[in-house]
Amino acid sequence: MNFIPAEDELKFRVLLPSPAVACELLEWAVGRGYADSLVFKGRKQETTVAHLLEAVARSEESQRIETALAATRTQLMDGLGLQEEQFIPLPALFQQGLAVIPNPVNSLVCNKHVIVPDPAGPSVEGDDIFASFIRNALEGLETRSILWISGNLTTSLLARSTVGRMLSADCRRQCSPGWWHGPVRSCRLAARVRQVFFL
Repeated sequence: MNFIPAEDELKFRVLLPSPAVACELLEWAVGRGYADSLVFKGRKQETTVAHLLEAVARSEESQRIETALAATRTQLMDGLGLQEEQFIPLPALFQQGLAVIPNPVNSLVCNKHVIVPDPAGPSVEGDDIFASFIRNALEGLETRSILWISGNLTTSLLARSTVGRMLSADCRRQCSPGWWHGPVRSCRLAARVRQVFFL
């Protein structure tokens, strides 16, 4: 998961990966006649939209992950008092515990610029359907721009060191109001995140 700022009364959003969202987008592409379109063209992982849908998006593993993410969302709502509308599910796919596409949740916020791993999703009428979904979801938060970077940034080491630890360490060091400041003070938020997930 990742926390990003929002310029509204809710102050921030929680990004969560979602195989279900990816599945819905792939089903939409198949319905538009793109079942045989290539994904990851020219790479070792090259496959078709239909195969990605059946072998990965609709797998039992994806269903288990989605169930676990729903439990995580409930845990955050109960533990931190978050609202349903503060969560943004983004398309993500996993196989044998590893990311199949670069996980967009592993993004970074620099001022109001959001740096997102390019999901390398299937192209429909020349537009990456995963990237379009992510762009529409994040642009509504009044970010200045979305910067796409290539490469798979979904390893747990990177996710925890650059996103999770940075947020937690910054809150612990400064405990000063920021974009996460609101009904819960920043230091209390960091403490509750640690209590809910790591204790």
